[in-house]
Amino acid sequence: FFSSRRRHTRFKCDWSSDVCSSDLEAARLLGRETRDVQADRLAAALDIARRFHAITALKGNGTIVATPDGRWWINPTGHPGMASAGMGDTLTGIAASLLAQGAAPEAALCAAVWLHGAAGDEVAREHGGPLGTTASDVIVHARSILNRALPSRTPFA
Repeated sequence: FFSSRRRHTRFKCDWSSDVCSSDLEAARLLGRETRDVQADRLAAALDIARRFHAITALKGNGTIVATPDGRWWINPTGHPGMASAGMGDTLTGIAASLLAQGAAPEAALCAAVWLHGAAGDEVAREHGGPLGTTASDVIVHARSILNRALPSRTPFA
């Protein structure tokens, strides 16, 4: 429930929220050891989605997006150089911006995960490799990719 002093607006969706986590964060959410999450990342992502009734992104090599009803996707974009400060915040910001523009929660998280990784891949190509990829670089390239891909300024209207 989002509110301001002037008006009250309720946003409804099938799921309660989008959750983005790393293997360590997933282990804490599930009360498990990190190695257990890493041993079966898909099962962990699905467990988080079901347990918290939330669309979930389990970040890492092949970020997994899972839904409470058991559907899942593995993202092909991104690279290990993206395991750096601010990347989770960047992914969350991309997802939040897509939600704010009217995307459905599931579509917003899937698109954000892909776009985040694709931007990281573009940074790596531009700089001759993945080392040193920063969240700031990813933000700039994500904007470029999105603007090239969409013909209008209001893609979800």
